[in-house]
Amino acid sequence: MQKLKFKWVRKTGKYQTGEVLFLGRVCVASYEWNAGRPQGQLDRTWIGHVLLPGLAEQSKTLYGEDTTEMKSRIQGIVTSWFDEQCSRMYSDCSKQDYWSH
Repeated sequence: MQKLKFKWVRKTGKYQTGEVLFLGRVCVASYEWNAGRPQGQLDRTWIGHVLLPGLAEQSKTLYGEDTTEMKSRIQGIVTSWFDEQCSRMYSDCSKQDYWSH
């Protein structure tokens, strides 16, 4: 049995902030500084994007106050997406056993 192995990679481009989430070599999500937020709206300091297919629009874009919150929320959405996909494909799928099928 194998758990999802999240790998956060810092964005290194000029004028970029935030990090990108990889599972293996596939980019599944990212977050960055929200430059388009209204002034004084501290709960939307960071914006995250989940790039997995089949998610509702409200689940694809997230807002948060700090990077730790963004990482945990994004990892939660990605994990639940894999749980759902696995249970759809395999009725006997254990939540920790994603890659053994």
